[in-house]
Parts: sequence; C-alpha cells; structure tokens
Amino acid sequence: MCLAGVLIALGNRILGPILLIFEMELLIILQDNPFIIDHMKPAPKNKNYKWADLTRHLSVIGVAILMMAASPIKDADSEEEE
Repeated sequence: MCLAGVLIALGNRILGPILLIFEMELLIILQDNPFIIDHMKPAPKNKNYKWADLTRHLSVIGVAILMMAASPIKDADSEEEE
C-alpha cells in the first residue's frame, strides 16, 4: 500500500491506483471474510460482519478508479500565461 501511495504522489495515474485496488481487494478477502473467523488465532471478540470496514474498502476502490478515469485539472494561471 505504501508503494501505491508513493506512485500516486509521484503522479503515476495508472499503476498506483491499480496497486491500491489490488491491496484493497486483498483486505476485503482476508480481513472481512466471515468464513475464516473460526480459524483465526486469537479469535476476535466480535464475530459480527464488519460492514463499516467493507464500505471503507469499497470507497477507497472507488476513489482509485476515479483517479484513473478523471483528467488532471489545469491551473487557471497556466491558461492565462498561454
């Protein structure tokens, strides 16, 4: 996830968000999976499904897709100079 953040900060608009989406999918599979709760050591105190975590991960995926799809904003100062 750190590598994805660095790539996004450096301006890479394709590889950074793709790595972020991949990381969020892994978190959804491993952290939010109710089928593996019985096999986790130590067992979590709350065994209910964490809907807040799932919606947070889905919103991060949505932001990554938005970063890949949206065109960069041009500054008003650079338009005036031209």
